[in-house]
Amino acid sequence: MDNLLSLAIPLIFVISGVVLLRVPARSLLKWDRRTGYWIYKRHLRLSGNEEEAIRKAGNFYKFFAVSLIVISVAFMVIDLVAKS
Repeated sequence: MDNLLSLAIPLIFVISGVVLLRVPARSLLKWDRRTGYWIYKRHLRLSGNEEEAIRKAGNFYKFFAVSLIVISVAFMVIDLVAKS
């Protein structure tokens, strides 16, 4: 049971990262009022181009999602190696 739980939690984070990669940035901006939204507002103010601002926020979301996936997979691999 402990082995299953130690793999299930990082797997949930991997799934969350994949979902973040698949959801369009415009949809994420509807509920995000922290980092991604701040990036969007900052680039919108600087460039005046809404599409570019959405793309910049989308780049942040993609970076966050890939980081989440990589760290979670690393935890899973470390856990599997440590238990073998």
